[in-house]
Amino acid sequence: MGTLRCFLALMVVYYHAGASTLFGVPVPDGWLAVQMFFMISGFYMALVLNEKYTSPDSNWVFYSNRVLRLWPPAFIVNILVIISFLVYGEVLLFGLTMGLGEFMDLLRSLDGLTIAYLGFINLFIVGMDSIWFVGITPETGMGFSRRGTFDYSAASLVLNHPLWTIAVEALYYLVSPFLLRRGPWVAAALVVIGGLVHVTIVLSPLSYPYWSYFFFPGAAYFFFLGAFTYHAFRWYRTSALRTAFEKRPLTLLGVLIGFSLPAHLLIWNLLPASSLFSALILAPLVPILFGLTERNRVDRFIGELSYGTYVVHYPILVFFLGEFTPLPTFLIVGSLSVLGAIGLYLLVEAPIDRWRQQRAREQARGASPPYAGSASAG
Repeated sequence: MGTLRCFLALMVVYYHAGASTLFGVPVPDGWLAVQMFFMISGFYMALVLNEKYTSPDSNWVFYSNRVLRLWPPAFIVNILVIISFLVYGEVLLFGLTMGLGEFMDLLRSLDGLTIAYLGFINLFIVGMDSIWFVGITPETGMGFSRRGTFDYSAASLVLNHPLWTIAVEALYYLVSPFLLRRGPWVAAALVVIGGLVHVTIVLSPLSYPYWSYFFFPGAAYFFFLGAFTYHAFRWYRTSALRTAFEKRPLTLLGVLIGFSLPAHLLIWNLLPASSLFSALILAPLVPILFGLTERNRVDRFIGELSYGTYVVHYPILVFFLGEFTPLPTFLIVGSLSVLGAIGLYLLVEAPIDRWRQQRAREQARGASPPYAGSASAG
């Protein structure tokens, strides 16, 4: 499933590069890719909490290992972004371009609370999902952007705005140890509740893009649907169906791709709240894809690059926006992002991951976890 994760990361790059069609056909945008990421994350967290961090005593190791997995690469990229501003002499952020001196004057004009808020979310990522709801004006400070006009969106004053998705995931990680060890019926109930919240947002006068996408309760449906697919995988893992499928893996992959891609295109172009239905198309495939690839080292390595590709792409992209048409921009930025992800993985993520896995083994008093699949899951 690592290849799918990397494909979704590149979908986000394609969307941010300004592309919305492929061969003239409107294609799903980065929003759908992020929501499918949420579902896959839901699957992995249910897996590790039921097979690796299996008791409440392991919750601290689970939480701290998630921080060690996600925070160091993001922090290093933020440092590199700051260095690029100093070297380039210009600040390039989401919807904001200005000289370095002008930007420093802007920061000095902000009140202490606003500076503390921006400093906290840039440093710790937690709470960065709020940037889409916060507006900032130097004279009046911060406010709820849905109810007023402000000079700046908080999204334009963070170093790497796509990290807001990690802030949403952090909320899922926070609650998951208390919810995901309780069996398939609880997972199914959470899917239903999350789906009802999502549909309520669709039918309400609230802004659907904001409250369904940037707001954890609106996105919870995808996380818990992924968690439910883990329980499907527990059945599938030892079933005769898996044995039959894995005798012809290439044929199976061809059928899955041939079915799912047209289905996603039709849903995207014909249905409202399309990601709600696209998730239902992908969900049954998750156990099958994971079963096919869980011990494939090449697929695992490709999957390890998905997070790095996502983290580095926007700081690279801002230097190319407007210079080329969308497709060349995507090809350049996508290639550089993958190269950056390889560097991050080899120099930062892999060494830390070895420590993470050692901590998990020590927590389990040296006992091998029941699950021996991708280390990146935990």
